[in-house]
Amino acid sequence: MRRTELKTRTEGGVDKGVLSHRKIWVAVLIAVFVILHRPPIGKSIENVFRSALHAARDFKTFQSNLETPNAGQHVLPASVREMLALLRTHRLDNYRVSERIATAQEALIYQRIVESAWPRRMDSASGHEFRFVSEPATSGCTEIERRKEVALVFCR
Repeated sequence: MRRTELKTRTEGGVDKGVLSHRKIWVAVLIAVFVILHRPPIGKSIENVFRSALHAARDFKTFQSNLETPNAGQHVLPASVREMLALLRTHRLDNYRVSERIATAQEALIYQRIVESAWPRRMDSASGHEFRFVSEPATSGCTEIERRKEVALVFCR
């Protein structure tokens, strides 16, 4: 082998092919460690593959669920389903939620209503507010409708 070929094949005295194989092995070992050491990541990857396989196996049902209005709402918390029903019943385009619903304790409820109510928007200036039925009434607000867990009120 000529000297110029030797310089291009090696980098600091180590063969470039060996270097790339080492990088691959290090990446594989890190991936295996992360998957085994952090079970939630491994479980998430498993769930993604399971969902993809299920969708591929039964594509007609998967496509039907995508095209059916309100499909999948059965997985939402009951209070969120009630809020969605009130939004539809009263044909509201915007709404707000009480301070209790917006708190960190109710972060799941808050996030789910924002996601599932789209394209309806949460608007702090809206007169229509959702509250838990256990929350005290506020002066200047009139209850429009009450469900099992939430109530829709109008505040001036």
